Amino acid sequence: MYQQELSSYLERATPRVALLYGEYVFYIEHYAQKILDRYPQAQVQRFYFNDYDFKVILEILSQDSLFGEGVVVYLKLDKALGAKESRALMQTLARHPKNALLIGLYPHKKHSYIQECKQFAAQLTHPKIQEQIVAVRFFTPTPTQLLALLQERAQARGLQIETPALHLLLEWHNHDVGIIDQELEKLSLLGGLVGLAEVKESLENMGAVGVEALLDALFKSRAQSLQVFARLQAEGNDGVELVRALTRHFYQLFLFASYLRVHGKIQPKEILGFNPPQAVILQLSRRAGQIQNMRALFEWLRDWHVECMRGNTQASWHFLIKVQDCIG
Repeated sequence: MYQQELSSYLERATPRVALLYGEYVFYIEHYAQKILDRYPQAQVQRFYFNDYDFKVILEILSQDSLFGEGVVVYLKLDKALGAKESRALMQTLARHPKNALLIGLYPHKKHSYIQECKQFAAQLTHPKIQEQIVAVRFFTPTPTQLLALLQERAQARGLQIETPALHLLLEWHNHDVGIIDQELEKLSLLGGLVGLAEVKESLENMGAVGVEALLDALFKSRAQSLQVFARLQAEGNDGVELVRALTRHFYQLFLFASYLRVHGKIQPKEILGFNPPQAVILQLSRRAGQIQNMRALFEWLRDWHVECMRGNTQASWHFLIKVQDCIG
């Protein structure tokens, strides 16, 4: 099924087995939490990527909760389970009706990702619980769907925010709902109705000093970038959010470079949807001209993000150097 079908399903039922996959990672996270919220009293056991241990998971699902409210095993994986493991898990869940299994299968570099997901979904079957099994593929949402998703996230936080303010957040953060969601959490602390003025002030005062310092260093020298990055790691900077912020900035540079190549001049309003200060325009234009291999740069950023999701913080040094290699 697809996103809309899952929304309809959740209006009438709660799945005991759910496989979530597709190109839009935020939807995987978003709907995984929605399903977990359906089990407020259950014990939730999480296993992420390399933490996966079939024997341990099977044992957990084979037992009843100490408090009689069931157990939910939540897996974040980047490769499908084998047919034998899938069959054993389904048989176990059929014998223990209070337990549930939630799987997020995240995108990887292999071209066979979607086919792998479909094959995995076909393995998750059992006649006794078939109506409680869902496999959902997510696609990149349209701007209208993104806006609706943000309105839902804002409402969940008790945040009243005007539609133009949401549009500005989408434009500023390059439609990265993960980053915008965190902005909504901060804005919810303001209380009352949040409009364009409050969002603009928040964006202007964003605490992105660490990211900006690293970006400045990346466009100057490798030694300086390594020093700044060492300081950020020592301060406990969130690697996933750091890579997201870097990706957003480099995507802006990609837009500048592409627009200049096609039109021969820069029109920030058409590129970004708003007019930043002249100093920012000059900086973005200059940096866009320094990128020597844009495609490779985004591939390294993607791989860096995946490793951060796995908790492999030491790999960040390798990816930082590879990103800098793409800058002249």
